[in-house]
Amino acid sequence: MGCITCGQGANQSSDNSGCCNLKAMDVVTPLNDIRNGDENFCFSEITDKICENLKNDEGINPSATHSNSDCDDLTSLNDLAIGSLHNALKTLNLCDVDAYKCWLDSLLSWQWNVDKALICAICGLWDIVHCLDGKTRNSVRVVNLWDGSQDIFSTPTIEMSESLDQFDYLDLHFHYGTERVVGRVSLEGGIGNFATITMMDKVGGNTSHNIDAGAMIAKEVGVQYPDKKHVKLDHFVWSLTGTTGGALDQVHPAVYLAFSSTSKTKAYSDTQDVVADRPHTVNKIEGIISRDTGSCIGG
Repeated sequence: MGCITCGQGANQSSDNSGCCNLKAMDVVTPLNDIRNGDENFCFSEITDKICENLKNDEGINPSATHSNSDCDDLTSLNDLAIGSLHNALKTLNLCDVDAYKCWLDSLLSWQWNVDKALICAICGLWDIVHCLDGKTRNSVRVVNLWDGSQDIFSTPTIEMSESLDQFDYLDLHFHYGTERVVGRVSLEGGIGNFATITMMDKVGGNTSHNIDAGAMIAKEVGVQYPDKKHVKLDHFVWSLTGTTGGALDQVHPAVYLAFSSTSKTKAYSDTQDVVADRPHTVNKIEGIISRDTGSCIGG
């Protein structure tokens, strides 16, 4: 069959007859690249084993010491497929129906192999995406275990909505007067351990105790776990550093005051000059899951 018209592509030339003289394409280089140094490897189709390799970004024929990337071998496979079809087309007699059917069958076979390789590689990428999503969700997760308002000085026992043994940390949200603060305790050693949360707070004065405004108070909350579903605030005691009878911008002898019990601490808090400094409540407890998730690639 004669040619009607042809372009001047990289693999085409034309003579005075106007017909295409197809140049052979290189299929040796892409095949050698796919072989990855194994001269005995003969590519026939994307097998389950090859598919698994592609899912792991190991190329088509990885060795114990080296593997191509999927990008490398998918490029080589595409070049090998197009080159093989192109070179077969050079000598194809389109008037020979059986030969043409064989070429079309080869076209479908190469198309299947290239598509299959792409599918395997994409499925591998999606496996990693799902793995990363799952690890991200499990790496740091916050669960609201309790919401409400309890006076810390009453050393309440609070019921949690879920078992404590599944969490790595607890975040306790407090209102210290007008301040909102969060204290974290670790559950790494289990609920048999005792924890304390200590925070610094700058407060107003207390005339009944001769404490000037601007004192710094270390506020310590004790945390216990009676069982897997309860958190108890065991104690709430303060230690204070400040001055008495002083004035601003002058040096004065320091006063240190440490309370021995929750009740004595409450007596001091209830007599603070600034009424807004007196309430102390726990308002929320959250469970924190923070895990070492490892890698999604090669594991």
